[in-house]
Amino acid sequence: YLGKVDTYTLDASFDIYGGGGLVSTVEETARFFRALFTEGVFVHPDTRNTLLSTVDAQRGGPAAYGYYKQTPGAYRMGIEVENIDGLSVYGHGGFWGTYAGYVPSLDVAISFSLTQHNTKDEKKTLFREILKCVRNTLQASSTL
Repeated sequence: YLGKVDTYTLDASFDIYGGGGLVSTVEETARFFRALFTEGVFVHPDTRNTLLSTVDAQRGGPAAYGYYKQTPGAYRMGIEVENIDGLSVYGHGGFWGTYAGYVPSLDVAISFSLTQHNTKDEKKTLFREILKCVRNTLQASSTL
């Protein structure tokens, strides 16, 4: 749903051109995100460095659509870098209730999709909770 509009009958291909949208499962998106940061996508490491380099712009990316404040020099070709509970996370939230993030220190990628278009804050809260579960699971398995 987008508000009260049922989007079930919309053809997903309408968003893969100008908006750069992807049509994928959450499992495939997580695999792609992990590969993006672990040598699995780019032939040349400099391409990933370019992806993560900040762009000196007053507006652009998500700010151009009025979603977020744009911090000059903080936008990275569609990748947001955040500190979540002491961990660096490389992520991107899609318009249709999706989010994908990679945590280099854990070598873990997480992706999910909500069936209701939600705010960025709701997606970040859900990601934070999933990350806590993953972190606890990894810590528990390392003590066995």
